[in-house]
Amino acid sequence: MAMLAKQGWRLIQNPDSLCAKILKAKYYKNSELLKASVRDGCSYTWRSILMGVDVLKEGIIWRVGNGQGIDIWEDPWLPREVTRRPITPKDRTLLRKVADLIDPVSDKWDDQLLNQTFWEEDVKIIKSIPIHVEMGDMIAWHFDKKGRFSVKSAYRVHRDAILRAQVEQVQAEVMILFGESYVRLTVIQRSNIFYGGCVIIHWR
Repeated sequence: MAMLAKQGWRLIQNPDSLCAKILKAKYYKNSELLKASVRDGCSYTWRSILMGVDVLKEGIIWRVGNGQGIDIWEDPWLPREVTRRPITPKDRTLLRKVADLIDPVSDKWDDQLLNQTFWEEDVKIIKSIPIHVEMGDMIAWHFDKKGRFSVKSAYRVHRDAILRAQVEQVQAEVMILFGESYVRLTVIQRSNIFYGGCVIIHWR
């Protein structure tokens, strides 16, 4: 899966390559690779690439340029683990793009708007993100300081995602059997890596 993710990464980083242009024209002409989906009649190769793209989604992050290409609520752009999205509920806000959060006069974050829209945890993270309005937004690999993708890192991220899902499933099943008031599940975690998906059950 990590090797398939590498192919997806190449398509994202080289959108003008012949291969990228052909695939876009055939499978996601009016969309983006990260939003492409499986369609009836598509090739095995394309299905495989999309499997790799799903792995990519577990580790990519948007680096803010002018903010026009980043969806505030749907895209991963906050430097935090796992989702990299706001924890603040969207509610009825009309704000959609990250560009809407930037003051057009100062080209800096609109502090007042941030405080009105987001919870404090999100505000702190957003304010720590540098803005480059003279540039377009870019996709980077979150688990590398320089934003560079690697098969090794993608393998680890995908493995952790699988173990996390398994733990959540076990937790849900145990809660159904014993009730939330009796059981609490925790995961042994070190450096954000799940070792063997170990689960400890604490009886209250």
